[in-house]
Amino acid sequence: MAGIHLAEHFKEELTCPVCMDYFRNPVTLGCGHSFCHSCLLDSWGEDDRPCPCPLCKRDFQMRNLESNHRLWKLASIGQKLRPYLLQLEEEKITCERHQEEKKLFCETDQFFLCVYCFQSQEHIRHTVHTVKKAAEDSRDKLQKALDLLRKEVETVQNMLAEERKKGKIWKEEVQTWKETMIAEYTRFHELLKKEEKLHFHIMAKQESEDLKNIRENETRLSQHLHSLREVIMDIEQYSWKTNSQLLQVVGGTLTRCESLLGHSPETATISAIIFQNTMMWEMLKCFKGEENGIPMTIRP
Repeated sequence: MAGIHLAEHFKEELTCPVCMDYFRNPVTLGCGHSFCHSCLLDSWGEDDRPCPCPLCKRDFQMRNLESNHRLWKLASIGQKLRPYLLQLEEEKITCERHQEEKKLFCETDQFFLCVYCFQSQEHIRHTVHTVKKAAEDSRDKLQKALDLLRKEVETVQNMLAEERKKGKIWKEEVQTWKETMIAEYTRFHELLKKEEKLHFHIMAKQESEDLKNIRENETRLSQHLHSLREVIMDIEQYSWKTNSQLLQVVGGTLTRCESLLGHSPETATISAIIFQNTMMWEMLKCFKGEENGIPMTIRP
């Protein structure tokens, strides 16, 4: 089992803590932590301001990122060496009833069988394979699930980055409109005090609700991302398991995969802020000589 532990430790040192896969074009920050370049950009977004390390939270500038070519080469070598380091020792499971080795696996009941159990009426119509074949099929299913989960991680990371960007843009647009409103209310301050108070109350409430929705959706996306990574880690750890160990846990893991992939999150929807033709717009209409008031709309 020494090869298994060596391969596990080797892979851990060459794995990006964000995507949980071997490093691809890694960069090393001043704090010593390394990440895939693309994972770091997805985590930071497009801001020029200092951004935190995903692990220790120290701030660094995006323009100071340099590729760690040595680490990239090591990750590539480690990925190629891993199959040769894994020398799994199959454990034998003995049938207590017949004292024979259980070399078969019933897919229907998810149960190990010896040749005598296989010939019984209980399993005669069931789908039964050798342990090796059943494990190979399960590994194929896990690999497909892993590919889908990794694709989902990438999708949710992009959604999360877009959600953060959306919140920033929305706050900037609201701030721009606040400044415009303040300028208008200054001109008509005495006549429009009530209108000013009402409008800012509506705007503040809707801004709060929309930003709350965005933050809540960020939390949901982060939680979904965390769940995806947890399942990925579990599946990757199955590479160290024997066939029999794998078959005892694969059913529940695949169920979790189906549940996560069947409930993909969505981005938050920002509503429009609409002010009807009230006193302020009547005043502006008179000021501009217009006959019909036009409601103002702020859209994200």
